[in-house]
Amino acid sequence: MANFSLNLKNPALTKGQLNTIYVGSTTPNAIELEIKNLTAFDVTFKTTETMTLKFPGKMISITNAANITVDTAWTKTKLANPNGSADPYYTFSLVPKADIVVKSNEMMTLTLSTIVPTTAVNGSIVVSQSIPFADLQAQHLLICTAVPSTDNQTLMGPNRALEVDATITGATNSLASTNKIEPSVKPASANIKPASVVLNTVQLSFAFKGQNNRPETHTGYDPLQALIKSFDTSKSPEFTIRFPYANALSNIDPNFALTDNSTKSQGYISPTSGRNIDISLSSNREGVLSTSNWEVTVDVSDDATAPVWRVKPTATNQHVFTSISAGNADPFLNIYLRNICTALPIDPSNPQSVAFIQTKNFPGFNDQFLELTVDKDPVQKTKSFAVSVAPDASAVELDWQTQNTTSVTISSVQHVGQAQLDPSGPLSVPVSVQTPLLCQYDLASYNANRTPQTDPVANAKVNAVWTTNQVVAASGYSYLSTVCSAPDAQSVFAPALGADAQAQLYQFSTATLAETSKTAFADGLIPVNVAANPTNTMVYVVRQDSTGLAQDIVKLDATLLATQSSSIAASANFTNIPHAAMQDGGAIATTPDGSHVVYSSYKNSGTPAIYYIDTSQDWSTYTAPMVSVPALDDRGLAVSAQNIFHSDSGGLGHITLTPSLGTSSTTLALTSGGTSYQAGPMSLSQNGSLLAVWSRPQGKAIGGRIFFVRTSDITVQPVGINTQISYVPPMRSLAIYRPSLCFSADGAYLFVSGVSVRGDGLIYVYDVATGTQVGQPILYQGSGFGPIVAQPDGLAVFAVTFPSNQVGGVYRLDPEFPPFVNLI
Repeated sequence: MANFSLNLKNPALTKGQLNTIYVGSTTPNAIELEIKNLTAFDVTFKTTETMTLKFPGKMISITNAANITVDTAWTKTKLANPNGSADPYYTFSLVPKADIVVKSNEMMTLTLSTIVPTTAVNGSIVVSQSIPFADLQAQHLLICTAVPSTDNQTLMGPNRALEVDATITGATNSLASTNKIEPSVKPASANIKPASVVLNTVQLSFAFKGQNNRPETHTGYDPLQALIKSFDTSKSPEFTIRFPYANALSNIDPNFALTDNSTKSQGYISPTSGRNIDISLSSNREGVLSTSNWEVTVDVSDDATAPVWRVKPTATNQHVFTSISAGNADPFLNIYLRNICTALPIDPSNPQSVAFIQTKNFPGFNDQFLELTVDKDPVQKTKSFAVSVAPDASAVELDWQTQNTTSVTISSVQHVGQAQLDPSGPLSVPVSVQTPLLCQYDLASYNANRTPQTDPVANAKVNAVWTTNQVVAASGYSYLSTVCSAPDAQSVFAPALGADAQAQLYQFSTATLAETSKTAFADGLIPVNVAANPTNTMVYVVRQDSTGLAQDIVKLDATLLATQSSSIAASANFTNIPHAAMQDGGAIATTPDGSHVVYSSYKNSGTPAIYYIDTSQDWSTYTAPMVSVPALDDRGLAVSAQNIFHSDSGGLGHITLTPSLGTSSTTLALTSGGTSYQAGPMSLSQNGSLLAVWSRPQGKAIGGRIFFVRTSDITVQPVGINTQISYVPPMRSLAIYRPSLCFSADGAYLFVSGVSVRGDGLIYVYDVATGTQVGQPILYQGSGFGPIVAQPDGLAVFAVTFPSNQVGGVYRLDPEFPPFVNLI
């Protein structure tokens, strides 16, 4: 940040460009230099220290430079001549006659008098001084022009001979023309990326209006047909064009400047520098600097004001502008200034910059300095946001483009540990259980240059579309009633009977659904339910008799997974579950810390119970604690860190787990529209914060509704879902006719499988935040669906289907992210 600012003011002027002096004035000019202390402390200009002041040498002769005086508070001790183009300044050394103290945020005025310029040319005044803790280094443009004459006209403006307009005609990366300069945004570190650069074009249009032309009268000249009669080629008319540029020396507010003015450093020049601006007389080609009527020269020598463009008529274009084609001119001049890239802050309350157009040497017209408004777009925009999954599903690829933004945040996405991301992408985020693929990515943009400094704007959302992978499937299994995706996301476990009719626990690869291992059970009991512990070291399987001859036999197996190969290494039977007729073997889940297995003894007769089984015990002699619960009409079980949730004919049952297992179950009423519901199948979100419960009106088989329950305080949330799925009472061989639920890994979607009112086997997808259905139901071959489960890294959802004769398989649903564009 600059320590001082410099402003120039001619005290004889009260309006217009106050930083102006005149050639040919009857009285000498004066300029007040206003030097403002921008530091937080007082600054003293001491009599022992010298201030250096540079005056543009091309504007004045050595004699007149020597005659310039300073006000009585200062002494001019030295004058050095300009040293050619390398240092085109007269250099003064100034010393205060007494110490001058300038308080913080206050201003000191130094007056230069008896200025008699010899040439109407612009330049910069530069002041510098080394002050302890606060170096003074500032400069400002000084305009030098001819003295206005009351006999001459004003050339440019409304109702003048020359109408001038500025329009923005071509911003890249823009989906709609706004006629405003669109900013590029510089990342917090490194240079602007080429994909992030927005290149604007300002078109300056000059149009001759003969009806407003009233210059000096000349014989044989019609001012309605030509701007001027002729001009002396040694004193050619000229347009000088520049923009305000912000740099370390200039006293120009970056909010007002069009671009910065950085010079080349180490062979690189920032795309935001005004030095990259291309001027052309052609609408479709860059760098056209001459035509039969016009010629352009470019001046980038002045660090404060560069670049400057000078546009002159050719020697044959004596009328400059005409309304007749025979005059070798025409009524129009269009100048195209391309490659304008800015990353400066924009003040939303005053988002304008300007184009400066200065004229001189037009016969019959006063020299003029005109400011044309150039609007800058102050709106923060997310211009595009696209999400895709890498072909090998190892990463999610995010790309975004924003406008007038200094950083963005993307939900659950960080880069090198930082939540604030660059205002433009791309970014590749590895997919894992720790960083699962999200069904929806929300992008919020921020601008640190605004007040307040962080200003979040609208979010850009990308929704996944889930489709069946027709290639990946594990098929040919019977009694395939459930699946379980391991916490490391590498395996899916499914109890079933294979082609050999042998009851086994199958382990499939999540990527291919190919068998990687299987465990056979030799006692004739078929596996019907499975769960894995959070550390992926143990799989628990419920098995029961399928012949109808031994309906009271139920076993719970703990199957250890080898740490090296993840193949099944051992199995131990747990038989201390009360034996009774079971409709489907009961439900099973593990606690989030893996310390216990929870089993619901769902039976036709007897007292239903929830068993809380310690996994560290010797199950051959261990008796698990249990809690009796009300009559269960359907299987439903989920375990959070605080509670066991279970199906209940009166609503949703829950048993406390903290600080220890409760002694009884409490029923939470589930009601909607005056109707009471009984809880059925349920699913817990991966982070354990939300429970989805498929319920049906008490005593009815239709009218299913999904309730969402916040687990922290067991509160039913206002969003709910009326489903099209009917309830079909479970039968021993047709347990698949039961709705099943699972959340996506990020909890944004809820998948619900079941049998529709038309008898179709479908999976419905719902937006959890709104309760609305997403897309069309996913249709499978077959008469219905069994359980579904989400892969913990978010890359897939697995579903069981039975096309015919109770022989089916496991299918995979994959997310697709179509490119998404959001304009704000």
